[in-house]
Amino acid sequence: ARFTAAVDVEAGYNPYSAAQAMIDKSSHSWEWGTAAEALLELYDSQLSVFGSNPFPGGKIPSADPSSVFALRYAKQFINVNGQVLVSDSAVGDPASLGVSAILIGQSDGSYIDAANRQADYILNQAPKWSNGAISQRPDVAEIWADNMAMSFPFLAYLAVQKGDTSLMDTTVTQCGLHRAVLKAGDQNWRHIIGPQSQDTGLWSTGNGWAAYGMVRVLHTLQKWSGSSSMTSQASQLKGWIKEILDGAMSSSSDGGLLRNYLNDNSWFGEISGTAILSAVAYRMAVNDPGTFGSSYISWADNNRKVLAQDQSGGAEGIFSPAVDPYSWLDRNKYTSGSPEGQAFGIYLYTAYRDCVAAGVCAKPASSATTISKSGIGPHETLIVLHAPVKFTAGSAPTGVPCDPSQSCDTDGCQGSFNGLSKYPVCKAGPRSGCQCKATSTTCGAHQSCDLNGCAGEFNGLVRSVPYATCTKNFIGCECSATSNTCGLRQSCDLNGCEGKFNGISAFPQCSKNFIGCECTATTNTCGSPQSCDLNGCSGSFNLSNGISYCSQNFVGFPSPVCTGFFKGCECTATSTTCGAKKSCDLNGCAGGYDSSGVARCQGNFHGCACTATSNTCGAVDSCSANGCNGAFNGGNPICTGNKYGCPCRPDPIWIPPPP
Repeated sequence: ARFTAAVDVEAGYNPYSAAQAMIDKSSHSWEWGTAAEALLELYDSQLSVFGSNPFPGGKIPSADPSSVFALRYAKQFINVNGQVLVSDSAVGDPASLGVSAILIGQSDGSYIDAANRQADYILNQAPKWSNGAISQRPDVAEIWADNMAMSFPFLAYLAVQKGDTSLMDTTVTQCGLHRAVLKAGDQNWRHIIGPQSQDTGLWSTGNGWAAYGMVRVLHTLQKWSGSSSMTSQASQLKGWIKEILDGAMSSSSDGGLLRNYLNDNSWFGEISGTAILSAVAYRMAVNDPGTFGSSYISWADNNRKVLAQDQSGGAEGIFSPAVDPYSWLDRNKYTSGSPEGQAFGIYLYTAYRDCVAAGVCAKPASSATTISKSGIGPHETLIVLHAPVKFTAGSAPTGVPCDPSQSCDTDGCQGSFNGLSKYPVCKAGPRSGCQCKATSTTCGAHQSCDLNGCAGEFNGLVRSVPYATCTKNFIGCECSATSNTCGLRQSCDLNGCEGKFNGISAFPQCSKNFIGCECTATTNTCGSPQSCDLNGCSGSFNLSNGISYCSQNFVGFPSPVCTGFFKGCECTATSTTCGAKKSCDLNGCAGGYDSSGVARCQGNFHGCACTATSNTCGAVDSCSANGCNGAFNGGNPICTGNKYGCPCRPDPIWIPPPP
């Protein structure tokens, strides 16, 4: 415990007794994280983002967890082996301990690893609203104002740890996406929008969570050298914070306190929303005194003085009345001490202290006698000894380390998808709650690569992964390729495709790599030409080049090709394919006689019988030669056997005498 503490200003109430009540009553992940932030600001403000140089050299500062009170307190709750920092049913609440984890991680890398897993869960596994806002619930997409103070100060701080300006930009973007969902009218935010716990009221504490979360993101962004130039994002954050403050300042009060719901005069005034929103006013008055001028300071001063009257005397240090932190719609005043309400009282104190130190807020008149001594002069700051703030540290959480590369089928994991997350999570066993590697058991039967956000893709030319796999949701699961997955047809002989016909589909499909994708038939795919009338081929000619192709099956090759089944494959022309005889000189037919003496196209429309012309017949031969079997037709001798229809030369011996 800390045995002495310096009270830099007289705020009208005792922040240390408030801190003791906060520690004693905190029992949930968000309460522990909120308390850790309050203790950091109270005892080691130079390590908080409100310090004058919170990122020396553009880096997270070194901090000894054994000597920094806030970190000693937080460390007992952080699980360095889990998927998230604390096992919890909410997405963002464990992340309230994220800043503490990163600070501890400067001397113990396992805490950095844990922070990275927590961030991955928030960014990549949690459900998202239709606009991309990250859900506070893990099982449905639901947006809470509370999450603004849980996830996003942590993600901004992690951006500094990683040197990642893109993550900082993403964090600000998420603030804007939450605002787009929750903002009601011109100023204040609704509490919850979603299918599970919807609360459309303007909850004062929720507005405080949102505003103070953005205040911390703003200071992180501005004070880190890597993002200090992001002035447009800083301006956005200031504007969004101002909206909330202006709405609160224009709301009615009850006994000098903001009502539990800012837009409902039937509610009682309470300390939680009042304290945190007043802290926001002090912080922004220091950050941007031109925008957040004297009216904001006066409003916060008045609220602080009322809160000072609402802190119980003695050692308890409890502010009341508060809203029930576990049942915000409860009409009964909560007087036994709200853990978050106590933390907000400390936020208010540290914000006021720093405002005075910055010369923006007026120094308070000390209630203690000024100390003076010859040669030293009067002291305007009085060092006051308080009873130490104490806690009994428990053992840090333990368990099997989470390893996302471990199978969902081992160690009793029973990994499964929840339908909204990218990755499966163990539902049982020692790794319960940990991300795991999907298996065929986890994924089940192949589903379309286009369904449920799968966004299936092939892994290039890796033969060991012949099927498409999901890349956006249900990551690691194989899926059934679609035209979107496959893209334009490629040759069945390329990239290990080894296209084959299955006898029921028109086009061949890859059988070894890119399984399920249609491909363009080749001679290897088709084999020897078969009749254009068989197996649903429906062979036809491509009239643009006179080549016949199958048009139903085995589609796609010279001579006729199938247009139904087996699309692309060459087939042997039949009378059905060829239709009525045409001149052997038309359409590139280039008719000639086959070994049976039948005139057929030798060029386009290959194999089709055609009507012979002089070009087809060539030189006139004897009517008795080569099977011509000449006869007179209208007085002209022509072949009636081979070279049917071609003129022939009568043999003089053969010609009968005239009558």
